[in-house]
Amino acid sequence: MNPLEREGTSFYALGDVLASVVLRRRAPRLRRAWRLVAVGRQEGLSPVGIRTGAPVDPTRDFFTELVERRQAVKHGDVELSDVERAREETVLKVIANAAGYGITAEYVRALVAEPVDVRVYRPDGSSFTNAITTPEEPGEFCFPPIAACITAAARLMLSLLEHEVTSRGGSYAFCDTDSMAIVATRHGGLVGCPTGSDTAITALSWADVDEIVAKFARLNPYDQTIVPGSILKVEAVNFDKDLAQREIWCYAIAAKRYCLFGRTDRGVELVGEPSEHGLGHLLSPIGPDDGAEWIRPFWELILRRELGIEHAEPAWLDEMVVSRVTASGPHVLQWFRGYNAGKPYAERVKPANFVLLAHPHSLAAEERSPIAPYEPDPSKRPSLRWTDRHTGDAVIVTTDPDDGAYRPDVVHVRTFRDVAAEFVLHPEAKSLAPDGTRCSGRTEGLLSGRPVVAEPIVHLVGKEGNEIDDRASGVALGPEEYQNVYVDPDEFDATILPILSSIPRTLLVERSGLDPGTIGRYLSKDTRRNMRPRRATRTRLVAIALEWVREQDQ
Repeated sequence: MNPLEREGTSFYALGDVLASVVLRRRAPRLRRAWRLVAVGRQEGLSPVGIRTGAPVDPTRDFFTELVERRQAVKHGDVELSDVERAREETVLKVIANAAGYGITAEYVRALVAEPVDVRVYRPDGSSFTNAITTPEEPGEFCFPPIAACITAAARLMLSLLEHEVTSRGGSYAFCDTDSMAIVATRHGGLVGCPTGSDTAITALSWADVDEIVAKFARLNPYDQTIVPGSILKVEAVNFDKDLAQREIWCYAIAAKRYCLFGRTDRGVELVGEPSEHGLGHLLSPIGPDDGAEWIRPFWELILRRELGIEHAEPAWLDEMVVSRVTASGPHVLQWFRGYNAGKPYAERVKPANFVLLAHPHSLAAEERSPIAPYEPDPSKRPSLRWTDRHTGDAVIVTTDPDDGAYRPDVVHVRTFRDVAAEFVLHPEAKSLAPDGTRCSGRTEGLLSGRPVVAEPIVHLVGKEGNEIDDRASGVALGPEEYQNVYVDPDEFDATILPILSSIPRTLLVERSGLDPGTIGRYLSKDTRRNMRPRRATRTRLVAIALEWVREQDQ
């Protein structure tokens, strides 16, 4: 929960306001307040059945009932086979999560042949229109005020937990939307912390943690006979096979990149499931039947390296890195226009087929994106017919940087060894280093929340969570492929053109595809009123300007 400063007024859900007071101990000045009030009852409401359970009464709290049912199934209060029990648990969990938040924030980014006019609203309530080919349509149950209140309430819960830990002098190794890894030992005390000097942090005792857990019991909204006690729990990984509590250790690289481990006579042993963040989009280097099992030895390798423990390298460490993507649209099939040419239909890459996407090494000489038909056997992938999706030209992939280094048809691609080296250097962008500077890939120690200073809004964007899988795998090459940017034509001169003017002219020509004379006329103060770009060109120039700003920030 990073501290935020912004001049003027802003809209917040009550949960976020309370969280700010809890963590910062400073009350905001309230200008206006609204309350969402339900009026009437939807016609046609009736009980609905969900798999094996009795129909759910819509006049009750739907989500409370789903959670209670899941717990009853989980603890064996419902007679089911093991297979059906697992299915029931999963169904109830997915419905509770999706209906509890996802559908209230659903926007679908469509693709239409001809531009359509959409009205864009600024924070002050004024509006303007843009003509776009990717309008965002709200889902059937979309209602953003409810979505904002739900997420604000979740942040409030996490802020209360953080307050309980820090008010006792404690700290935490990492946290997520509904959990926190509190630094604690059996009896508490000081724990060494590498902050550039001989310092230590305070670990809470297990009794302190139990006290915090018990304190949250008063917030339990469920039937106490089904879901007793607190809404917080000490996770099972804290206990050994005899259910005795034990100390476990954490190795954290950045948010969502961590593993838990125990110390043994042999060195270390992972406990629980290590994080898949930043790895889940990569195909296993072992084979199609491995799934995500390779991630555990990957983490063991990294952990043993970092702790200086003798280790053997996996045989697959020098296998090339690929992602499996689906030919989900015409743009993906277009990449294979050269590969498909002249082939019988049965041998072509077709809609909904899996395809492979290789990841060029950061030291690769040219910007290329090799793609190939799907191949489950990792040993056969390097010899596939690879194609550069940008040009459609055939290319050869290699994991040896000296192999064909000066040939335009050879692409140096990443291996799992490269991934491991880059993975541990991922900086924690949302935190500050112990000395108050921005975190780098080699920062160590106890971090603090990085203050955020909000600048005046110069452009408005649509939904930011589009095409998550394509962005992780590399299918989506840039923000223009998944994010709408809305710019008031009357503000284009004042906000975007100054940014474009700061970009080296040759680079701007290269990125825009426009000739130097046209660029010069757009940027000239004397002619810009008469030379405002057309809609498509303006959209491209806005994307270039925003990308340039991101590059300068980095």
